[in-house]
Amino acid sequence: MNGKGKAEYLATGQGDGADERLDSVRRALGDPNTWETPPQSVADGVIAEIRAASSPFEATPRRPTWRRFGYAVAGVTVVILLLAFFGTLDRGTRVALEGTELLPEASGTAFLQATDAGWSIRLEVEGLPPAEPGFYYEGWVWSDDGDGVSIGTFHLRNGTRPLNLWAGVDVEQYPAIWVSLEPEDGSPEVSESIVLWGKLEE
Repeated sequence: MNGKGKAEYLATGQGDGADERLDSVRRALGDPNTWETPPQSVADGVIAEIRAASSPFEATPRRPTWRRFGYAVAGVTVVILLLAFFGTLDRGTRVALEGTELLPEASGTAFLQATDAGWSIRLEVEGLPPAEPGFYYEGWVWSDDGDGVSIGTFHLRNGTRPLNLWAGVDVEQYPAIWVSLEPEDGSPEVSESIVLWGKLEE
């Protein structure tokens, strides 16, 4: 069948040499759905595929997730190291405290830091039991001449969290640090119950 015959057959269904493929095309042309306007989403999808196929440039591959995670871990590690470094500097001079024969299992560490208001003394203790009601602990700094200055009191009945004490004198002139157990009797004098002691190294 020549071109003219094919056109006539598609238009009228009449003519010589009926062809199965032409019948399929004729049925499609006669279907009203063939001539309906497709939804906009279909057109948009076709256009997007054409643009992607014809683009001369390859899309830049995304950086692998594991690499981004690795960078995040590295950043956190740096921050932790910096905080640890500067936190150590802020603690200042360290003085180890030992338990006396009254409490040989007790120990502690005093961190001394000079400030504009005096010496900040951060005290961390272990093995020191809470003071019984009617008693309390008192921190002291002592000079080599035997003069003592109180740096604060505490009882530890609510835990052994670090203690913040203060000295209004130069600890280099009062290098010894004591902790005593005191009765609530109103006396400003140090008792004989010394439970911790240490000394600032020269």
